[in-house]
Amino acid sequence: MTPPLRIGFLGGIPPAIGGGGLERQMRDTAQALRARGHEVVFLERAERRPPLDVVHGFGAEPNLRHLLLHAQALRPLVVSPVIVLSRGREEQVMRVAARLPLLTAGRMRLQILQRADAIVALTAYERDVVVRLVGRDATADVAVVPNGSGSLDAPVVAPPPELPAQPFALLLGTVSARKAQLEIVRVLAPRLPVVVAGGFHGSDAERAEWEGTVAGSGTTWLGHVDDPAVVAALQRAAAVLVHHSTAETQSLAVVETLSLGTPVVLSDLPSHRELAAAHPAHVRVVAERAQLADAATSFAAHPPSGPAPAIPRWDGVAQQLEAVYARVAGRSARS
Repeated sequence: MTPPLRIGFLGGIPPAIGGGGLERQMRDTAQALRARGHEVVFLERAERRPPLDVVHGFGAEPNLRHLLLHAQALRPLVVSPVIVLSRGREEQVMRVAARLPLLTAGRMRLQILQRADAIVALTAYERDVVVRLVGRDATADVAVVPNGSGSLDAPVVAPPPELPAQPFALLLGTVSARKAQLEIVRVLAPRLPVVVAGGFHGSDAERAEWEGTVAGSGTTWLGHVDDPAVVAALQRAAAVLVHHSTAETQSLAVVETLSLGTPVVLSDLPSHRELAAAHPAHVRVVAERAQLADAATSFAAHPPSGPAPAIPRWDGVAQQLEAVYARVAGRSARS
């Protein structure tokens, strides 16, 4: 095991704009690192900044750039960029924006990545985006460390009593335009009961439209569910998880659900295609929302056989990060 390190965490995106998953990634990673004997300090919350062996920045967003540019001592630096892209055109736009002389969001992201001593990507696609954007050596400076799952470690509890008696499709996460739950419910509900667990982000008019669709379709909306044991109970009880977002890096809801053996129907995104290639019996990727009902009802009628997909737990994630931290800390000590 790597000797104990003092690690500073920086960054994250406010949950109100879709950063709840990133906040959880940081929290669960920190918990796993502490369990392995390391000290983790959330620098934005710390009253003072202790001496650090390594700094790990999450998000590569403007707030992280501001912190790093005004604190040159925050080195050596590891960055998890969490680049949320949907299609090839979006990647091209980001790459062009990063090279403009203006201080665009893409330019800020590039500055952070150029300053990093090592980069941690969640998927092979994100690694390739970073390599094309920054020109890094993918084998030396960009490690692929996927999200872990804590669902298997959650206490087993009974699911909420208001769930449908028959097989149902589950939607997890904050209801928003990016995750497209409104359109998904309209496609699924005529053929399969739907349960939604997640708060709401949007305008008053959008919320009224959502609530009207929920009531008219007979959908069960549980609102925000923050108890990991209850979330795991929902994942176990569901016939299928449907996650057809328009952009994603690597969804915690998806990998956690897979770790429990529940199949998933996903949008046609690079990270989802990687999961489908790794776990073909439990993952189905569909390009068009009109295809969701066929895929979901097929899983409901014919659940996949065999063991649940082998998704790493957070201790495994922490072990992989240790190697990255040790390398950059050792390199810094020698320089």
